[in-house]
Amino acid sequence: MANWETIMNKEIIIDFSNNKSMIFKSISYATAIITNYFYNGIVVKGIHCSDTEDTQLLQNYLEGLNKSINT
Repeated sequence: MANWETIMNKEIIIDFSNNKSMIFKSISYATAIITNYFYNGIVVKGIHCSDTEDTQLLQNYLEGLNKSINT
């Protein structure tokens, strides 16, 4: 389990198709905003994370969203 200092230094930056970028401190908040934007026609253009595990989780989440509209 990560220590408190690691958690506080976590940073997730998401670039969206509306030319805005947002900074998040948690995966759960990032996925909530990604989903909201997705259903409003705004898609993710880039993911930048301080933790490679977070990057992989978000990429998998985005793949799932994209598959959900293609099935």
